Amino acid sequence: MKLNLEKIKIDVEKTFGVLKFFGYTSDQMKQDEEGNNFIANRRISLKSSAQQDAITVLLNPAAGEKDFAINTPVKLVGCRIQVIGNVRGYSADADTIIYADDIVPVNQSTPKQDKK
Repeated sequence: MKLNLEKIKIDVEKTFGVLKFFGYTSDQMKQDEEGNNFIANRRISLKSSAQQDAITVLLNPAAGEKDFAINTPVKLVGCRIQVIGNVRGYSADADTIIYADDIVPVNQSTPKQDKK
């Protein structure tokens, strides 16, 4: 049984603290009905001061490629989290997936987001 919860909006600053660009990881590829490959998400690694570890963020491919210098302070635009729970017999685990519409350097202004 797989439980798929809705995407949850979070307070990015409280949850992740200071975020620093750690590098581009890979593209998450998918296939359309005709068998053509396309980029579904770009995987970006960031250092999180609050989590005291690196985190992986799935970035909307429309944001383009990101190639900031390592340790550049960045902000997440349109950040949300999806938690997927997996129940197997008498045990359960959960995967947390972090999505963002864009990643911008801290000194760059972020586009205004529509509140939904």
